[in-house]
Amino acid sequence: MPYNKGFDNRLHFAVKRTTVKLRLSFKIQVNIQGSTLPIEPSDFAHNEAWLLFQLNEAPVMTEADGDFNAMAIMEVATGMIFGMVLVQVRVPGLPEFLSRKLLADAEAQSGSRPQKLFVASEYETDDLVRVAKVMGVEVERVPAKDLSGITQEAREGFAAHVSRVRVQ
Repeated sequence: MPYNKGFDNRLHFAVKRTTVKLRLSFKIQVNIQGSTLPIEPSDFAHNEAWLLFQLNEAPVMTEADGDFNAMAIMEVATGMIFGMVLVQVRVPGLPEFLSRKLLADAEAQSGSRPQKLFVASEYETDDLVRVAKVMGVEVERVPAKDLSGITQEAREGFAAHVSRVRVQ
């Protein structure tokens, strides 16, 4: 079921002391036809809904700074990834400052805010939910398995790029 219409595979790593900076540009358009996904991209207008998901299945490992998870925000209707942050595995959830950064980056990339943000119910995202609500964005928690059909292509692309890059 190919639904990757375009893929910009620029991936930049820079590791400094205790900070890992990762800039990832994905151009992915989701076109899932005849699917029975709980969240159908075709049910949403452009920029009506975003979803937060974890890009990596296994932690991104660094020698100096520990292990990280990559959390991303994707626009549901088009499949474009509007923002991503790295969160240390040992940090529970998505801290408020990273929540603000992720949502601000996504808003800057998209040009507006969504009406709804889908978040996997398994993630600890209380700070992100609070920040989103202050921004006037409705948050809906859904099981991660309900998001996997939409996010699979992005997660596979991320895994392919990370596996080719050695992080110091």
